[in-house]
Amino acid sequence: MAVLNTGVCYIAQMCHSKDIDAQWVAYIRSKPRQKSAWKIWGVGLQLFAIALFITSISLFIVGCLSAKDAFAGQQEQTEVLCSRVVDGDTLVMDVKGLQARVRVLWIDTPEKGEPGAKEATAWVREQCEGKMLRLEFEPGHVDRYGRNLAHVYLPDGRWLAAELVQRGMAEVFMAPDGAEEKLRTNGVP
Repeated sequence: MAVLNTGVCYIAQMCHSKDIDAQWVAYIRSKPRQKSAWKIWGVGLQLFAIALFITSISLFIVGCLSAKDAFAGQQEQTEVLCSRVVDGDTLVMDVKGLQARVRVLWIDTPEKGEPGAKEATAWVREQCEGKMLRLEFEPGHVDRYGRNLAHVYLPDGRWLAAELVQRGMAEVFMAPDGAEEKLRTNGVP
């Protein structure tokens, strides 16, 4: 027991020695510091998340601005592909790789949940989706929701607004004087 105590005292005495402290510090400083895998991955994931966030915000902004201006510089008439039908009077067009919403001028169809909405949307989907349509714009052809306002003509040349009014699926809406007669008789706007 006395030998053990003596050994413990000797070790304790060595630990308090300045030489041992200096040697220990020198040894520790000579070893390269290794970062834990968690710290490396943690920083990497944070940087990745920040980069992903900035990229998605940038793409969202560019997409919104581009979709609104998709028809900028277009002539009064253009032919585009209808990629999707939102409802009876709103279509999504593929313009130079951008998705732009188009609101059919001079008509209003029932909104989702209203009587006749499903029928109008289904008929317009059958006539337009996946087909090339001719659009005719009027001055100031963007509404407050960023939709492009246009007269839409089906592939066979029929005026979409007139077809919807004549079938009883749409009402005349915000049309200039004399437009209602054109819509009912399939006249050209």
